[in-house]
Amino acid sequence: MRYRIAMQGKLDASWSQWFSGMRLVQRQTPGGAWVTTLDGKLADQSELRGVLTRLLDLNITLLAVERLEDNGGMSTCKRRES
Repeated sequence: MRYRIAMQGKLDASWSQWFSGMRLVQRQTPGGAWVTTLDGKLADQSELRGVLTRLLDLNITLLAVERLEDNGGMSTCKRRES
């Protein structure tokens, strides 16, 4: 299953392997804040939990976690945003 995880702050691409090879994209919001998005396939819920635990261990604020269909669209599961 594919996931997209948005977080507050800026992480560069060198962190990709630490997050199960997920692609990292940084963008700056109109207000000037940085948001990093992780996007990629994870084998199962255990691997997702590992990625989320690493983010929490770094004290990174999560903004959204989305489960995506393989074609890139969002699945029917709920999206959590803060």
